[in-house]
Amino acid sequence: MKLHTLILISVLGIISINTAYAEKRLSERSVSNMLKTMEKSAKSHDAETLMSFFSKNAKIILDMPAKLGGKTVMGVSKFTDMLKQSWGMKAEFTYETRDVVISIAADGKSAIATDLTLETVSIGGKLIMSTKTKEKITIELIDGKPLIMELYGKVEI
Repeated sequence: MKLHTLILISVLGIISINTAYAEKRLSERSVSNMLKTMEKSAKSHDAETLMSFFSKNAKIILDMPAKLGGKTVMGVSKFTDMLKQSWGMKAEFTYETRDVVISIAADGKSAIATDLTLETVSIGGKLIMSTKTKEKITIELIDGKPLIMELYGKVEI
């Protein structure tokens, strides 16, 4: 009987710790931490961690030059597959985020983040592609966690 009680207390303790850390309002700090973790995940090609910051119904919009297919709208699954396929290439990638601006809504339930993302792809030391993407990220507080609802990227080559 004591073992069951200890297990129950441990489980309730873990639940209460997780609940205690659930945010009530978005803050510039929490959004900034999320974006920094996402950048680290992108640099290490960790699609699972990166995508854990997207709501399951998030919309990803990539507005690319016409020669690369123009505007593409996709969901989380397709975007995850695209990342894994790209990162699976035998190439060297660089990824850098600059000029991050975070705006929190007055009610603390949503935020908009904008940034400039610079990426390069090289194969055998030869630069294949270099892009600048102006991003607008729409974030909402869902179950105490900041999650991306929409990512819009205007891609320039």
